[in-house]
Amino acid sequence: MVKAELMKKKMIIHLGFPKTGTSYLQKNIFTRLDGVNYLGRWDNSYSNGALGLKNFVSFLLFMPEDAFLNRLPQMEEVLLNNQLHLEKNGNGITNILLSDEALIFRTIDPFGIRWHGKFSGCIDRLLRRLKIFADYSGFDLKLILTLRHQADLIHSLYCERYYVYRKMSDIDTFSKYLSTVLNSKFYDYGISNFQYDLLINKIRGFFQKENLLILKYEHMKNDPLQFYKKLVEFTGCHTDVRELLPKVEKNIENRRKIDHNKKIANLGFHIPKIFENLNSSIVAFLYKVGLIKSNTVWEYRLKNGLWFHKPKIITMTKEQRRMINDTFEKSNRILSQDYKEFLDYVNE
Repeated sequence: MVKAELMKKKMIIHLGFPKTGTSYLQKNIFTRLDGVNYLGRWDNSYSNGALGLKNFVSFLLFMPEDAFLNRLPQMEEVLLNNQLHLEKNGNGITNILLSDEALIFRTIDPFGIRWHGKFSGCIDRLLRRLKIFADYSGFDLKLILTLRHQADLIHSLYCERYYVYRKMSDIDTFSKYLSTVLNSKFYDYGISNFQYDLLINKIRGFFQKENLLILKYEHMKNDPLQFYKKLVEFTGCHTDVRELLPKVEKNIENRRKIDHNKKIANLGFHIPKIFENLNSSIVAFLYKVGLIKSNTVWEYRLKNGLWFHKPKIITMTKEQRRMINDTFEKSNRILSQDYKEFLDYVNE
């Protein structure tokens, strides 16, 4: 039964995609939106006050089917009774904003099935569960989906997950990874969600068109005013978009990016903070005396860098990029009919 006291409350969930500026949005934008209670997450971690979000996401993704319906009251409780919500709710802020790219990531990482089972990554199940929860709790549920050109997104995702994939012999190179995800059974329930037109249609099968906001990652960099204007209007906030722009213009570039088709792989190695500081001091000294060049300083200062060993660079060839473009050309053409701003995905 729908709870009357919650009928007018909004819940806005940013699903991802990962590698579409999600960390920046979480740390620097969502926390600055007036009129919504942002419950996390922040970059790769959950604060103590946002542990309710972590539990909520776990319910959605991994709760066995026969137990899910029985856990609906508990799912609602972990959100409404967490520290952050109680603090802001006391100030009259009742609308909730969540952001966790793990939601959509589990549907596009076919290799996750080796640990979580085939159906944990099913987008249909995720959407159905979100709909069930919204109907139960009485929230007006709205979804935000940030998209990025598939070639850049797939390449960036592989580099981000390289610390895991490098241990799997069948996908320990980007070439093997592409061959596996584009030409195998994994495609049907993993990488197929990069067919953005079909993904959007699936979402619309559960939620009204006006309850879905589609944002383009490339606009965050090239047209931030329009990007954040759409975000603010959709969330119903009163934030002045111009207040968001200075930070965006200064920090939006991903420091891992080298050029169009090259990325620094995540080696999954983190050195203690004291050594990070020592490393930075030594690098600064070497730069000052001219032993390293200014355009390579940031490479040596990466938090997961291996001291003075250059990080592994993973390149996407023109042929690989063309193969990805060809795979999703039809999907992007259909997408651009409804969303004209994505026409360049077809004409690249």
